[in-house]
Amino acid sequence: MLREGRLLILGENEVKKSEQEKVEKHIAMSFERGMDAEERIGYHGTSLESLQYLLKFGHLPGAAEADSTLGYQRGDLFFFPRKDKFFNQHADDAYMEEKEAIEETEVYAGILARAHFIIVSLGLDLNNPENQQVGRALSMGLDNEAEELIDQLSAKLKKSRRSIEKIISDSKKRKGVVVAIADKAIYDFSVGSGDDGEQDLYLRCPVGLSYKYIAGIKPIGQGERYFFEKIQQKQGDIAKAS
Repeated sequence: MLREGRLLILGENEVKKSEQEKVEKHIAMSFERGMDAEERIGYHGTSLESLQYLLKFGHLPGAAEADSTLGYQRGDLFFFPRKDKFFNQHADDAYMEEKEAIEETEVYAGILARAHFIIVSLGLDLNNPENQQVGRALSMGLDNEAEELIDQLSAKLKKSRRSIEKIISDSKKRKGVVVAIADKAIYDFSVGSGDDGEQDLYLRCPVGLSYKYIAGIKPIGQGERYFFEKIQQKQGDIAKAS
């Protein structure tokens, strides 16, 4: 599941201002609902950068590359299912309990959040496969491999080791975001099984998952929470002014 963290960029245009206002309103409502939306069917872990992409383009990005060996396609979006919504499809022990599913999603979101923060802070392209590997390697800690990587980046990017190490240190503040997926998604997209032993599923959505399929949002870290609070405040100000 971790290898599916790269964003999907299809070269589409940004959403129009009128549509962006709808996206922001929906995001504010989803943040307010958190993980309490009854129609939620599963949980997708992601980064703040992915949510910023959603606000800009109107959909949440999925996998950037296909994997013919495992049968995954570009755009597949992975999630941990809410067990009581899928009990008819698989054995009783096929999926973890909801509390554990959310916890696992938070772990996954945290890994992506740190990696994406490092990539963007270094000024690198978030969608380049090599940069994804760099972000992941540096987010895991300063071992010998990371130390060598820092030296290479310092020379390539003309950045001091100290500045790169600070970015790595600051990335630890990023905890990620949990997105609750609405049940209508399983009627509009096909659903497949994820990696063996991971107990996850995926939605086959070639151009990403529209904001309309988001039932709730849970920011894990304070930085992420502040981002959504600002959106919520903006929507509150708009409502007061209308």
